[in-house]
Amino acid sequence: MTSLLANSLKLGTRRAWREGRVWGSKMFPQRGTAKVLSDTSVLAASRATPFEGFADLCAETEQETLAVSRLLLEATAGLATPLPEVVRHIVASGGKRLRSRLLIASAKLLGARGQEGVRQEGILQEETLKETIFLGGAVEAIHCASLLHDDVVDGSKMRRGLPAAHRVWGAQASVLVGDFLFASAFELICRQSPREILTLLSQTALRLTQGEVRQLYSAHALLMTADDSLEIVRDKTGALFRAATMSAALVMRASPQEQRALALFGERFGIGYQLVDDMLDYLGESKMLGKRRGDDLRDGKVTYPLVLCLARSDARQRRRIEQLLARSDCADGQVDEVARLMRKTGCFDDCAALAKKTLEEGAAALEGIGDARLRGVLQRTCLASLSRLS
Repeated sequence: MTSLLANSLKLGTRRAWREGRVWGSKMFPQRGTAKVLSDTSVLAASRATPFEGFADLCAETEQETLAVSRLLLEATAGLATPLPEVVRHIVASGGKRLRSRLLIASAKLLGARGQEGVRQEGILQEETLKETIFLGGAVEAIHCASLLHDDVVDGSKMRRGLPAAHRVWGAQASVLVGDFLFASAFELICRQSPREILTLLSQTALRLTQGEVRQLYSAHALLMTADDSLEIVRDKTGALFRAATMSAALVMRASPQEQRALALFGERFGIGYQLVDDMLDYLGESKMLGKRRGDDLRDGKVTYPLVLCLARSDARQRRRIEQLLARSDCADGQVDEVARLMRKTGCFDDCAALAKKTLEEGAAALEGIGDARLRGVLQRTCLASLSRLS
């Protein structure tokens, strides 16, 4: 099945290449050749709203990221309903496209190699740019596929402020579109990327699935340790961030030292970013989160701050949390009840401290690597993740 879907994608992207719709003006699509691409409202809606410290990364990668979004749309042009509609829904729902942006910016950080192997920092040659955008599309396809599957498994009602896809098209369609996007990702990878990247992203897809399975079967498991929780974060979030930045290093033929630095940067960024997300589920506002606050509790997810809270609670408090985890209809006031306990026991402070330490390790890993200006953009973006709590 995935082979058939991958072949469908191959035909669609080859047709787009021939007609100049994916690489019009040498890189970006021309308007008007396909309805899915001429609908500028989809791409306009997909633009990220920068948080403090994220704007520089957006500005640096905006054009390439739009090309990634167009590539995802083009992959489904002419295919059976509801494939195009679901993918349009995902693209139009926005999101930061953070993983593909990091991939693009990391490639620019290392710069293009000239014919004599000398780098031009901050510049990508056309062939390298094309490969980078294909890889950005692959990383986003894997990410979107995992979101579709996660929302079905978790029964989530909202995603990025819109109804979750399975609430609109049904669980079966959402799972199949997720399968299609996974197949699409590997079609894009195979197009011209080194074998090492195929291996890296294949292993990453396995880790994502492993993380989701571990989280599913640890739901309501009150004996989960902090290490167990962090391992799930590494698999579900850190691994794909790492794959994005490491892919850029492999495309740019980086030295082993540069590869290690970018891999560490991506993984630490992803872990720290997810820890902040886990806190925001209890502290944030639904409008900012794009979903209802407290959904982790309603889904029975024992995330890192809740693991800390359980470890620091007495028997009565633990029973109360267990009761709430078993429910899918917790009211906002009950979410606030758990949040107050987390605050009282210092869980938010300790989780924030770990996120800060992890993000600082990620930023420090880039010291001395590549173009100084772009290094600063990536480091500021990494460190600014914590500002979402303020």
